[in-house]
Amino acid sequence: MTDYIKDRKGYDYSHHGQTGNPDTEFVPDEIIDRFCLLGPVEQHRERLSELDELGVDQFALYLMHDSPEGTIEAYRKSIIGSL
Repeated sequence: MTDYIKDRKGYDYSHHGQTGNPDTEFVPDEIIDRFCLLGPVEQHRERLSELDELGVDQFALYLMHDSPEGTIEAYRKSIIGSL
């Protein structure tokens, strides 16, 4: 990850985390797949279970976007409440 970040030149952080960010292709799918949880609730639950089996006991929600409260509420209701 650090090598990837070092090589990123020209990324405009003023759009970071915003809907309609024109720089979304700046982050390739393999980086997203390795470091992010995306998709429907069941995919989040499955991936969190896999990580738990590997010994991961913490994760962070990314809240620097247009709806941080919505993300927290969705995780509270659909993910954390079901673990």
